[in-house]
Amino acid sequence: MTLFGTPSPFRPPVVSAIEPSTREPGLAKVKAGRRTLALVRIEDLQRLGIVVGQEIDAALAIELDACAGEVRATRDAMLMLVKRASSSGSLLNRLARRGHSPDAISRAMARLREFLLLDDAAGAESAARDRSDRKPGARSSIAEHLAALGFDPDAVENAIGSLDAESDLSRARRAALQRFPRLGKGDVARRRRLASFLMRRGFDDELIDQVVREILGDAVAGGPYPALHDDHSPDH
Repeated sequence: MTLFGTPSPFRPPVVSAIEPSTREPGLAKVKAGRRTLALVRIEDLQRLGIVVGQEIDAALAIELDACAGEVRATRDAMLMLVKRASSSGSLLNRLARRGHSPDAISRAMARLREFLLLDDAAGAESAARDRSDRKPGARSSIAEHLAALGFDPDAVENAIGSLDAESDLSRARRAALQRFPRLGKGDVARRRRLASFLMRRGFDDELIDQVVREILGDAVAGGPYPALHDDHSPDH
């Protein structure tokens, strides 16, 4: 939406007030009467030379619209980053789905990088730690998760390397203990469910067998979990 709304032959709006935002420091409302024309950064107002009493002609309206679009996109991007770590590419796509213009997204991304709020390497490391803490899995599984979030291969490799010295065995034990209360009844069924769960977390067969034996005792005779793939219990 432009500052003018529906095209009109009448005189352009005149700035009646510039009100600093009480909720968002560094931003200000540009008003024409009771109408708020735009919420923009104060430094953009200074750069554009906008003052009270000034007419907002078509060229200036376009500039203000662009600045206001950057504010909206930056606000949405920061909310997205607070909820979860995100790669640059993923964040760009999510902002586009929210309806932000390419120019607003580009400006917002530049602003976030300027203030070190968007860093793919740091974001991938944060996402790797969070995944390891919440859903312990094999390093290969964590790497797949990071790739699905849109991080590039170099960022993924560095993030996996930044994980602490905890081994896949240790993570498998943590995952098994988290799952233990939900395994239900029946020795054979419990072993199958736990093994299936660990397999979905990316652990290899030998490690799975070791952890299941540690948690539930020796596997049934006849080989490790012959009906493993018959179990479809959800992985939460």
